[in-house]
Amino acid sequence: MEPSGHPCEVPIVINGVETVAHRSPFAPENIYTDIKLDGVTTLRENWQRSVRLYAEKPFSGYRTKRVRNPDDEASSKPYVLADTFTTLTYAEFDQKIDAVASGLCHRGVVAGDKVVICAANRPEWALIQQACYRNSFVSVPLYDSLGVTGYRHVIHHSESSVVCVEAPRAGSIAAALDLLKEEAGDGELCVKHVVLLSDEEWFRGDQELLQATCSAVGVSFIRLPALETLGHSDPAPPEDPTPATLCSIIYTSGTTGAQKGAVMSHGALATAVIGFYQAKLAPLYMQLDHKRYISYLPLAHVLERVVFGVAVFIGAHIHFYSGHVEHLLGDIGIIKPHVMLGVPRVYCKIYEGIGRLLAKHKVVNALFRYALRDQHEQYPYAASAVSRFILGKVRQRMGGSMELLICGGAPISEEVQCFMRETFGCRFICGYGLTETCAATTVQHTDQLDVGNVGVPTPNAEIALYREPGMDLPDDGRGEILVNGTSIFSGYYKDPEGTADAFLDGWFRTGDIGRWDDKNCLQIVGRCKEIFKLQQGEYVAPERLESMYCEHNSLETMYIPDITTVPFLVSIVVPSEEQTAEWDSVATPVAEREEALLAEIKNTAKRYSLHGYEVVRRVHIAEEFTVENNLMTVTMKIRRNAVKVYYEAEIAAMVEAEVVAHDERQRQRAEAMG
Repeated sequence: MEPSGHPCEVPIVINGVETVAHRSPFAPENIYTDIKLDGVTTLRENWQRSVRLYAEKPFSGYRTKRVRNPDDEASSKPYVLADTFTTLTYAEFDQKIDAVASGLCHRGVVAGDKVVICAANRPEWALIQQACYRNSFVSVPLYDSLGVTGYRHVIHHSESSVVCVEAPRAGSIAAALDLLKEEAGDGELCVKHVVLLSDEEWFRGDQELLQATCSAVGVSFIRLPALETLGHSDPAPPEDPTPATLCSIIYTSGTTGAQKGAVMSHGALATAVIGFYQAKLAPLYMQLDHKRYISYLPLAHVLERVVFGVAVFIGAHIHFYSGHVEHLLGDIGIIKPHVMLGVPRVYCKIYEGIGRLLAKHKVVNALFRYALRDQHEQYPYAASAVSRFILGKVRQRMGGSMELLICGGAPISEEVQCFMRETFGCRFICGYGLTETCAATTVQHTDQLDVGNVGVPTPNAEIALYREPGMDLPDDGRGEILVNGTSIFSGYYKDPEGTADAFLDGWFRTGDIGRWDDKNCLQIVGRCKEIFKLQQGEYVAPERLESMYCEHNSLETMYIPDITTVPFLVSIVVPSEEQTAEWDSVATPVAEREEALLAEIKNTAKRYSLHGYEVVRRVHIAEEFTVENNLMTVTMKIRRNAVKVYYEAEIAAMVEAEVVAHDERQRQRAEAMG
């Protein structure tokens, strides 16, 4: 069904302000305080249930790698991927979990100890995580893009006693241990054990460096197979968590300041999994007994973590990608997944890639556009046989079995959402949430057809829009999104002041501005601190505009600064690699590049029917925003304050030039009218 309203809208008062709390239309009697299904109240129980139900079904899939031989096809990679995925069943994986958890116990790890996981998505990541669930260890996942100083900060701040790392990150962890030892001096490190998760031959030097570093700083070193053997020979009893047990410390990406560790209980993450399943995936998953899911977004990200938990709950065959984005399409072709999770950047890349490919073939492009229009008119039902044949060629690139695409992490345009679901003949649904809300806050229903919103509250959450007295926003129902429910984090680790600031009368303050549409679905308008007012009084939500412009242009990244003293917008832009290479090949001058980008920006503004004040008037082409130059977070979000400071002179120059041009246009208009 398509949600037409919320059966439960509860009048409430927050900090003296009257508002309404919205609860899920899919929760029984709209009560979110007791969310569980089949007795699942912790992530350990989630796994145990699936082992009971799906013991002999395949759980994990992974393509093995071997050293490249001289006879192999030339490649920049030092390895060759297998043509198939190696699989373990739920029961087989459960035996490995018992062994690894027991091995850690025999090394002196006890319930409550912190265990860092530093690796790309792979079976070993899930193995360590499930071992933590078994014996109530606290997992601390690291983004593999954090770098040495980021690793050092998280390990030190979380006081982790165990670091589990794959071979590609071994050198960075060795450097982080050196930094920690230098800071500790004659004192002991918090880290007592390092577990090497993989043994890729082409990273042999990094592995040896890590082992030597561990010896030098007084930390034990063990490889995962040895740890597993130790535990298998002498099993340790499990120490099952309760819903209140600390499960994980997930460090936020931090667009301003240092990363904060969000403390998550088992109950919070488990109800997020169940809430997601009940609100989003249940109708679809009732149709088949088993699904294939590809895990490639970082498991350090709470969204992937929760959807991964849903995949476990329904007994999915979870395939881990091969560790590099360039292998992703090849992995998908072999896996033929039913479900895929992505962020807008991923889907926009697919959208743009198909567009560039079709632009080279006029006849094919015309046929594709015909088929797409046909599917658009018929959606959600199948298009004509001719259209299905035409679109089938593209659908095979995504395996040909796709049933559901899930999008989260940032806003996505209506055009891209419609394009993806109609091109690939499947549902495409968007959701909303933050690390602190365990990702599961709102989601579109699988049968919902409208776009331009992020759905309704999940059964584990309730949402209120709070308009603080004096808040400078249009009077159209907008307010700050506040969240309450069972999946809210416990607070920031070692940061009571930050925790207190994050809540208002017990409600978590997201910092996002939202409004309810005419179907009572939530729309995200922007960030509280980023919406600004132009000189003439018009409000601008920069992230919304940046997302639109980057989806339909040769742009990788765009930043619109909050300049309130002028009536127009300027922007710092990073062109795509493809567009830059094309310009470089013919030595296109910078001025012509900027003119070309501005022309595309105007076309996009027209396509979206944007207001004149929302059209960017000047651009400055910049180098790539990266984690290393401190202009991006590890989750690829712009550090807005850092970019504004870094490009202060360029922004000022654009503003000055446009003021002169604006004044000249005004003068010419006056003369023409006089």
